[in-house]
Amino acid sequence: MSKILRWALLSTANINKALIGPLRQSARSELAAVASRDAARARAYADEHGIPQAFGSYEALLADPDIDAVYLSLPNGLHAEWAIKAMQAGKHVLCEKPLVVSMAEFAQVEAAAHANGVTIFEAFMYLHHPQTRRALELVRSGRLGKLHLINSWFNFHLPPARAANVRLKADLTGGSAWDVGVYPNSLSIAALGEGAPVEVWAQQTIGESGVDVGMSAQLRFASGAVAQISSSFRTPFREAAYLVGERGILHLHEPWKPGVTGQERVMTLTDLDSRSERIVTPAVDPYLCEVQAMKPACSTAPRQWSHCRTRATSCKVCWRSTLQRAPARWCVRPSCLHEPASDAALTPCNGRANHCARLYRARLEQARDAVHGLSEPASNGRT
Repeated sequence: MSKILRWALLSTANINKALIGPLRQSARSELAAVASRDAARARAYADEHGIPQAFGSYEALLADPDIDAVYLSLPNGLHAEWAIKAMQAGKHVLCEKPLVVSMAEFAQVEAAAHANGVTIFEAFMYLHHPQTRRALELVRSGRLGKLHLINSWFNFHLPPARAANVRLKADLTGGSAWDVGVYPNSLSIAALGEGAPVEVWAQQTIGESGVDVGMSAQLRFASGAVAQISSSFRTPFREAAYLVGERGILHLHEPWKPGVTGQERVMTLTDLDSRSERIVTPAVDPYLCEVQAMKPACSTAPRQWSHCRTRATSCKVCWRSTLQRAPARWCVRPSCLHEPASDAALTPCNGRANHCARLYRARLEQARDAVHGLSEPASNGRT
């Protein structure tokens, strides 16, 4: 593979706009193409955003040998299908969350990544941002003491009148849990570092289109720690995360898209004596962190090598390696803002990877048991 990772957008979804700038800012990435099922739409989108190539079908894009990686931003229900097709075409994949919506799909994606020796990331950009990395460092260092409770939520208003919005389409696996509930859920599992919860309680509110427009859940982990999480399309915008330990409480005021507006982010650490410390992290675009974190895992030869960014405590790794617990795993030590210049920057992680595919498997098991497989809603709109 060339030194530059040549990217393509697999769809013309609105979320692409968050990646276009970072792909161009990353020194070793090039945005080369976009695909749509409509050739005219693809060409118009390419012209609007200054993208060199436009493809009138997803298959045509995947057949292009000059494309190294694709950003997959199709609706949830199409993620697994097109991620697998992209990997079968030898492409690395950055897939919008959720990567899959069932354990059966997970097994198929895992097999495709293994068979084709490619890297697939789930697009949780916040996990790569310095704020999240700093928060997890504080947890691991013991500043908070043993974690007892995590409270986190992500809500925004999506009225029934916007029924055409893909988030409200039942046939495409929409709903608040898969759209924004995955953020507090993934943070809970990442912060505790214990894998799947041992007990889950959850409820959902079903909206007019048949998808959940509200979800709340309580997760109990083996250590006794509890995570209380929620998501909704039926309230004004609200977001926050609290990590509550024996010695301190860490409040992440803007946990999910820190730095996206170009401003520094602040966390608040409160100790046992009610003294508060402001912890400032730089104004870094989380989507840029995501792009730069993926590049080393895609560009190192030979291609069958795989990497996990243990130092970033992120979960975006080559699934092939982590799912098999391969003995030869690797860590990329530099910050997500500094890509390694050579293989010398890669060092064995000795199995210390905390999350990665393990986190994702835990999240799928939880979702299957807690929300996605629940019975029909009762008359009060909750299951």
